[in-house]
Amino acid sequence: MHNKRWILSTEMSDTVSKIALRLRAGTERFTFNISVLGVQEDGAECAIALEMSLRGYGDSFEDALSELEGAIWEQVTFCAEKGDPAQVFVPADQQYWHRYAKRTFDQLQEVPTRSIRKPRLRPRQVSCTLPTSVTSARDLAGL
Repeated sequence: MHNKRWILSTEMSDTVSKIALRLRAGTERFTFNISVLGVQEDGAECAIALEMSLRGYGDSFEDALSELEGAIWEQVTFCAEKGDPAQVFVPADQQYWHRYAKRTFDQLQEVPTRSIRKPRLRPRQVSCTLPTSVTSARDLAGL
């Protein structure tokens, strides 16, 4: 994990997003929505998966999200192979959750009420098939 100091120009620079984590274990399928906070760190974009305390870095937020998707896949696969699915979801520090909530609220405040329509959320997706040692929902019970 990275132990770096966060450097932000303003709180408004934070970006929020979602990633849909789709897992398949045997014949069962699971979907988990991962909250992502994007910040600038040392001149680079950083995307943090809040439910997993994982980070991705890049020149743009999209690049950071792509790297984060790879880190999510690696974490899920590693935990499944080790037989420790409870380690998939290790939440990020509360400060990041608060920043995510604040930025989400700020974004809602920016939307004129008259323009609100039924939301069409299409989160990014990361899909992977778990190793054959994970064959049912019981194997993922630690999640």
